[in-house]
Amino acid sequence: MVRWTLKWPTVRFGHRSPDRVRRSSNHYPAAPPVYTGAHQYEAECFDYKNIGSCKNIGYNTGVWNYTGQGYMDFGTSSSASIRDTVFVPRAGKYRILIRYSSPSVLTTNV
Repeated sequence: MVRWTLKWPTVRFGHRSPDRVRRSSNHYPAAPPVYTGAHQYEAECFDYKNIGSCKNIGYNTGVWNYTGQGYMDFGTSSSASIRDTVFVPRAGKYRILIRYSSPSVLTTNV
């Protein structure tokens, strides 16, 4: 069994003044305010099913000009889907911006 003992550091003021010994104290900064700006969610971190592939690291995969860490290739299955949960500070209406790219002009559903 290991027993740890916490000892407070002491700070001495003046030369050889034992009567002026004070314990130091730690002061932590206040918590920052809650962030209320835009959030970015990466599709490759979502739950998914029936997709072509999920590239968590998109480096050297032959797909260029995407933003983020990786990307999803939905493939050709009409049952491909993704989902995620988004937590908001309060009930109300929120704007969602979705970015996607398609290798074909025949894409009709997103």
